Amino acid sequence: MSSSGSGGGSAPGGSPTGTGADLIATSEGFSREDVDKFAARSQQRAAEAWEKAEIEWGSQIRSYVLHPYKLVKDHRTGEETANVGRVLDGDIDDLIYAFLKNRTAA
Repeated sequence: MSSSGSGGGSAPGGSPTGTGADLIATSEGFSREDVDKFAARSQQRAAEAWEKAEIEWGSQIRSYVLHPYKLVKDHRTGEETANVGRVLDGDIDDLIYAFLKNRTAA
């Protein structure tokens, strides 16, 4: 099989062509410039949110109590479950659903 031809190899300058962002932009009707602007805005918002967040004791999202009783509580929504083992095994769908439901209601 030849390395030349179309279909996503490298451009003459050595940079890859057909990147994920290019494919998404093309398939969704956006220009590469639109995608780059969106990415820059997203990075800026993320940086601003990081600067605003005061990470300190008591700002956790969830509490896990294992003794003397078992309870997981999501502090953002107030959702609680006594099935700690299930949550620790990664089944947090109920907590995610409560968060999304609470977020859309606000």
